[in-house]
Amino acid sequence: MRRILASALCLLLVCVPALAETYAVDVYSSGESPGYSILLRDDGALLTPIQSFNSIYQLTPSGTPDEEKLFAVTPVEVNIAYTPELAEELMYDMDCVRMALMDGAGRLLTGFDYDGLEYVNGYVIFTLPDDMRRTGAMDAAGNVVIAAEYAALRPLADGAWLALKLPEDGASPDDASCGVARIDAGGNVADLGLHTDYRYINVGDGGVAVVCDVEEYGGKSVYVDSDGEVLFDHAFQYAEPFSGSYAVVEEDDRYGVIDFDGDPVLSAEYDYINSEAGKPFIAIRGAYYGVYDPEDFALLAAEDLSPAEYVSVTAITPELLGISTGDKTWIRTTDGELLTEMPQNKSVMMYCLTGEGIDRLVQEDKDWPRGMSRLIDLQGNPVSDDFRLITVGCWQDGQARFITGDFRIYQGEDGEDTVDWSSYRYGLIDGDGNVLLPPVYDELRALSYDRYWAVQGDRSGMIDAEGKWYYAVSDYVALMD
Repeated sequence: MRRILASALCLLLVCVPALAETYAVDVYSSGESPGYSILLRDDGALLTPIQSFNSIYQLTPSGTPDEEKLFAVTPVEVNIAYTPELAEELMYDMDCVRMALMDGAGRLLTGFDYDGLEYVNGYVIFTLPDDMRRTGAMDAAGNVVIAAEYAALRPLADGAWLALKLPEDGASPDDASCGVARIDAGGNVADLGLHTDYRYINVGDGGVAVVCDVEEYGGKSVYVDSDGEVLFDHAFQYAEPFSGSYAVVEEDDRYGVIDFDGDPVLSAEYDYINSEAGKPFIAIRGAYYGVYDPEDFALLAAEDLSPAEYVSVTAITPELLGISTGDKTWIRTTDGELLTEMPQNKSVMMYCLTGEGIDRLVQEDKDWPRGMSRLIDLQGNPVSDDFRLITVGCWQDGQARFITGDFRIYQGEDGEDTVDWSSYRYGLIDGDGNVLLPPVYDELRALSYDRYWAVQGDRSGMIDAEGKWYYAVSDYVALMD
């Protein structure tokens, strides 16, 4: 018996305003056919051939215009007999993965020559698939601007680069120390007199770089400016890149915060400190937390929740905090207003929100799988019916979509509740709980605010929030003698 893989394509075009958005979509495997990825435009236009790429993922940040998007792609192995066992083997055999660079129109800009691709500040850092994992850089058009002669690279200001040089004795940079160098805009390389066996470097805000495990500083971390000069005349046990005007550092297994002058604005006495671009810094020590403005580091809120053993605090937005002590969860504003407190038998998913005007959370009963989920407002009032599960979809212009799930439960021979996994069906609701799509889909994934990848029976494709199909594909395997 030989296996022949065939595909039936149905392309549906609907007259809609051009949204000018392109999505990388994983078409999951079904039956005995392998999964693959496609590049799909929101009007239903297919930009890449089906079953040509094993994976496509976007390198450029979310919100990048289509004409500036860049993707990393890996090919489907078409010259091998597919089996589920082979798929599992390929999944874990990373030596077989080779990447190419693709633009937003689905055009390959390079060959499948790379072990890794990473987009950093307008450049694509690439790694070659050799024992040395040599690293170079190219521009957005795929033109090499820094030859693959380094262990690591990061762009600095004014066309300069921070680089880790490959060991001079030919040893692998995984097993030997690398010299730190600065490459100017003319390609001239200047050694900085630093060495590290940690091949990761990073550049944060203000063009300030972090180099970790520096031998000349006793294995500690130092900050380096865009001219290659070590800052502050001080090394830290560990250091994170600057976020805005501040950076988190570690001293004696405790965390603090410094400014651009290297002065401590928060002493290193905390268990950990959360920092996220555009959101407050959150310092936690035991059951105490403090919240600090990312612009001037003014204290916004503080609370000691003893006798609780610990506290977990999340900056949901710059103005909204989610706080939990394990058996208790509540929502506060950063100026101290208590919005809602979760009952002890319920939890809240703090990342399910509606746009910039945050006014929705997902509340879950803790007794899974019998427990239900519902949308609530910030005062804890239900705004939707109960569903087996609710996950975040997408939000845009202050409006949101949430994917709902339903499934059947039966009692197993041991009397325990058991989920019938084949019974999962997904639907869609808006931020007011209105049902937009009934739970009839085997899979439902958000691509954007009004585009979803749906699976219904043997048909997969892109639909909108009204259930209109813009593109559909059906795969099947025929067995022949």
